[in-house]
Amino acid sequence: MGKIKIPTPEERRIMELERENKQLNQKINTQDEIIGELLFEIIPQITEGGQQ
Repeated sequence: MGKIKIPTPEERRIMELERENKQLNQKINTQDEIIGELLFEIIPQITEGGQQ
């Protein structure tokens, strides 16, 4: 214990990529939610022939 491990350049790059991956996944999830909400609104209009 007590010894501080300094990450190698490869380990730092991996951590950067993992952070970037996490951010991209969050962005995808947000976009999926938006698409889901839009489909939820659009599909009934299509199936009803556009009539409200």
